[in-house]
Amino acid sequence: MTDAPQKCGAFLFPYDLNYTQLYITLSIYATGTLSASFEHLTQPPLNVGLGLSYFNIFSNPAGSFMDPASSANQNNLQVSLLSGQKFNLRQLTHHSVSAAFPIKGNGMAIGLRSFGTKQYRESIFSMGYGHKIKNRMSIGISTNLYALSIPGYGAAQTLGTTLSWHIQVTNQIKWGTILHNINSPTIGQSNDPLPQLIISTIAVSYTHLR
Repeated sequence: MTDAPQKCGAFLFPYDLNYTQLYITLSIYATGTLSASFEHLTQPPLNVGLGLSYFNIFSNPAGSFMDPASSANQNNLQVSLLSGQKFNLRQLTHHSVSAAFPIKGNGMAIGLRSFGTKQYRESIFSMGYGHKIKNRMSIGISTNLYALSIPGYGAAQTLGTTLSWHIQVTNQIKWGTILHNINSPTIGQSNDPLPQLIISTIAVSYTHLR
């Protein structure tokens, strides 16, 4: 698939200005099928800057549903609001609102995303949970309710499940894997398959103290 520049807006909050940090991500394995609806997956601006990476290394709430393990790193409440238009077309408008928060030393995320207009609208309601294991590993699961609405033709819904994990190999190297829609969800009377993705990524970070 190819994509074109899109106009978008977002609210960003600085996390620490006392140091600069450089991240390099390397996708070591990525495969998937994008054969029906719900092909547009909203990503946080920082993930877009990393080459449309689904590996949510900055633990942005908007990326927690493709990478639920990232929500395990939440230390406080975070809220993300995203809006934009693909190819600068109103018919390809997308919006999302999401929040992530800590819970008993782990993390949860909840959010709603929409794509399209009232003539054709895709909506996704998501809930995710991330769990830490000995500070070196985190695992997560998210459940996504997909809803498709076309006036005059009807509506359809289905459920999808995503799993992911992060492993801190060294202080500078992190390995992550995402299994998106592993339950092979389909939607509509024709049972159209929804996107399935298997992604494995290595992230290398370099920190320079000011």
